[in-house]
Amino acid sequence: MCRRRVQGTQVPCQGSRVSPSFVSHPPLSLGKGEGDTEGEGLLPEPLPQVAGLLEKLSTERQDLLNVLAVLSDEQAQEHPKGEWSAKQQMAHLVEGEPEWLGWALSVYHRPGITVGQPPEVEQPFLREVADADSLPLTWWLRRLGETRAHTLRRIDETNLSTADAINRRGVHRTWGEMTVLQLLRGIYRHDRMHRDQLLGQEQSFTPRLDASHTPQLCKVAKPPIGQWT
Repeated sequence: MCRRRVQGTQVPCQGSRVSPSFVSHPPLSLGKGEGDTEGEGLLPEPLPQVAGLLEKLSTERQDLLNVLAVLSDEQAQEHPKGEWSAKQQMAHLVEGEPEWLGWALSVYHRPGITVGQPPEVEQPFLREVADADSLPLTWWLRRLGETRAHTLRRIDETNLSTADAINRRGVHRTWGEMTVLQLLRGIYRHDRMHRDQLLGQEQSFTPRLDASHTPQLCKVAKPPIGQWT
């Protein structure tokens, strides 16, 4: 297994697996979703875009967990260069994931709807950040796992078997026009951004945005719609 260092600790490289039992999840059934009828037999295979989404949700989360798994509780509450600690970033992700999911489901059910925080809210998902360091790392890992299990369950319950379903569009107040699929992709891109931040490396995904709207700590940028692919 190849390894690299973060905050003085060796971390497995991307693609390696370090999977604590309390953050692992069973595979999705991709069973009956909203709008399906009992007794119709097997549903069609998921669209390639949806299969790709599920794969990215798994691999990007695992890469994040690989970074977190080697940190001690003390290391997870350090603030390198005055930035958020690992625990604070986990609190931010725990709050942000259901928001991205909710935006996607809102657009799915009501195409054309406006969702999300306005541009002047430069850093959303702060409700639990201030007190995050006072809680054990294992508690935050469990919260990440529970949140992801809920996300996967809701995706599994939603009928995303057609191009119409995943391409329904709404307007995010900060990011502009986005499809259901693009909003769901925001979940794993958020994981990736914080993995990069924990490793102290350049963002591997940095969409363009006017600098005045770039969040200071999350380092998320505003993309044109075509970059959320």
